[in-house]
Amino acid sequence: MSTRDSYAAGTPCWIDLMTADVDAATGFYTSLFDWTAQDSHGEDGTRIYTNFLREGQVVAGMSGQPPEMAEAGMPPVWSTYVATEDLDATVATVEQAGGSVLMPTMDVMDAGRMAIVGDPGGAAISLWQAGGPQGADVCNETNTWAGTSC
Repeated sequence: MSTRDSYAAGTPCWIDLMTADVDAATGFYTSLFDWTAQDSHGEDGTRIYTNFLREGQVVAGMSGQPPEMAEAGMPPVWSTYVATEDLDATVATVEQAGGSVLMPTMDVMDAGRMAIVGDPGGAAISLWQAGGPQGADVCNETNTWAGTSC
């Protein structure tokens, strides 16, 4: 397998799905790609994130879509994350280049920091500054995402 433990800045490193129906999506993707799902829960027992694994290696993730997004008509969406060593500097560069911040930087527990930015035409891309997990454990294999960074 093409296992990874790091990603160079500027390269895709992760994909995840945001959907209003996590249970249906879990059933679909585990069946389609022969993945297993590993849920993370908050202190109150609420599912906060799901990692998809292939042969024990993390390959993708999924979170629930906030109800207000679904009510506004936003469809479920897969996001690609690009690695950065300095999220604040990258977001500043996006803004200087005429892009916009669609979701400000936020801490993702102790795993790292993320933001979602858009180009001047509105296309979105997610950014990831790792604090722990660098991204997908495996890629460029059957039933995983593929890219030149793998």
